[in-house]
Amino acid sequence: MLSLRSRIDSVLYASTIGVTIKGVTNFELNSLKNITLNDYLELPNIRLGKQIERVFSSLIESSSNYSILKENIQIIDDKVTIGELDFIIKNNDTNVISHLEIVYKFYLYDPNYSSIELERWIGPNRKDSFIEKFNKLKSQQFALLYKPKTAVALNDLDIKLVRQKLCFMASLFVPHSLMNTNIPEINNSAIVGYWLSFNDFCKRAELGSQYYLPQKQEWGITPESNTEWYSFSEIRLLIIDSLNREFSPLCWIKKSDSSFEQCFIVWW
Repeated sequence: MLSLRSRIDSVLYASTIGVTIKGVTNFELNSLKNITLNDYLELPNIRLGKQIERVFSSLIESSSNYSILKENIQIIDDKVTIGELDFIIKNNDTNVISHLEIVYKFYLYDPNYSSIELERWIGPNRKDSFIEKFNKLKSQQFALLYKPKTAVALNDLDIKLVRQKLCFMASLFVPHSLMNTNIPEINNSAIVGYWLSFNDFCKRAELGSQYYLPQKQEWGITPESNTEWYSFSEIRLLIIDSLNREFSPLCWIKKSDSSFEQCFIVWW
């Protein structure tokens, strides 16, 4: 169940995917100093991306070494929004100003999807991919800083002095057979679980295990924080319903030895 502390931790301790863009520095949340979170931070029932954005903003603002100068800056050309910058932040220790983009994604590794390593990371429902997002960041999101209309929106800053940073937080899932295999070109610390077919999920069901299908707003939270669990027979029906809708559910598993696992059960 979603709690403020569990959602904060899901951002604060998230691993970054470890792939770099030329000219862009990877931003790690462990660089924040002396975080004192605002007790009045609220997380209403909003979509996952907005939750992450709100928590991330609060973490930056509550740190002693960074402050937010601007947030969610819409760039408009002839009354049409051509893009949005996530954050303009200032390092309070160095006075360096940066354009910071944040990403919080869930990808599954499909070795058969492509012969190119980084193209093998796809969304749970195969509707998006890491490489698509990565290329969009390179060609559009970070290029947006240098558009003429951006200079107008940021007219109090010298764009030439603004650096660029990316915090690409990721929860990665590999086929169960590859759980103990090093996956090249990414930060393996971001691998948090596995994926498998419904038939294989049923074969792996163990006596005494309990299950929970988190809603999308709960994704990224550790299963240990959950208090609501179901039997295999109960969860099986919920999984079938999701798969019939071509939606690959995330499943948290509490095993009989009180250890936890998380996996996606894919419809494809």
